[in-house]
Amino acid sequence: MSIIENLIEGYYYLRILISPVLIGIILAVIFYNTVEIQYNAVISFLIVITSFVLGILWANSARKKHGASNYMAMVDASHDLNNIKK
Repeated sequence: MSIIENLIEGYYYLRILISPVLIGIILAVIFYNTVEIQYNAVISFLIVITSFVLGILWANSARKKHGASNYMAMVDASHDLNNIKK
């Protein structure tokens, strides 16, 4: 693979990785601000780390099965707009 192809695959890999991490960060912030227990910072950190690990697993699975760019092409495609008659 060329350098450009590797950069594109890396970009799409990061896009796949970021989505569960952002959800984990949002859940951790909500948990940290709403639950009043002694270890809420530790649990919030564990939520973020868990979402990061799940993101890595998901991105690796998508990369091995389809390729990161092909997977994101399937996700970004708008199949509902393909059937509109002009």
